[in-house]
Amino acid sequence: MRITEEQIIYIFLLGTAAGSAITYFAVTREKRIISSVRKDIRHLSDIHELTSDEWRKAESKEIASDQRILELHRWATEECRRLKKQKIRISAPSLTAESIICEEFFELDRFDALRLLIKVRGKYGSLDELRTLTGTLLSKKSKGKQREEQRRIYEENYKREGEALKRRVIEELKAISHRESRRFTTEGVQAAKALQERHGNHPDTLGSGPIKVLADQMIG
Repeated sequence: MRITEEQIIYIFLLGTAAGSAITYFAVTREKRIISSVRKDIRHLSDIHELTSDEWRKAESKEIASDQRILELHRWATEECRRLKKQKIRISAPSLTAESIICEEFFELDRFDALRLLIKVRGKYGSLDELRTLTGTLLSKKSKGKQREEQRRIYEENYKREGEALKRRVIEELKAISHRESRRFTTEGVQAAKALQERHGNHPDTLGSGPIKVLADQMIG
């Protein structure tokens, strides 16, 4: 069979087009993976109870480099293939995104993320239940939420201790004013010093009158 010049040109153009398509697919595949994972990070971050700062980080590229996303995605792809044989369907981008969120915000690792998504698929079937599972089954709050909780507890304890110190100083001052005592007890002096350290030399909570009496007592 004789191949005409037109057929040769057609075959050449077809081969060139196929080669270009393959090259384009290979070049853009990583970009598509990265874009898909970042989209899932934003979606899953809306589900998790994150602080506003954590949410902004999740929305930006700051949360993970492209290289890290691709490395995690390769691991996630293998795990998803293994789970598919067990009739558990999890997408590699979702697993990659959840792994990044767990590592960045929850002091968990990729395997915790894997177990979490398996529980979601097995118990609920919807990624929208991640908030419930993260908060109850894993008993985890985000790092930001933990810091906020620690700060709240610290401030409450600090305030409560300050009120106790203030009451002790005022009780000592009343005892002196009523001539039930001549001077501050050791515990009263310690309480007064602790208040001075908290508020400086002019604590508004006691006023200038009580402070002067207290200073005179401590000097004497």
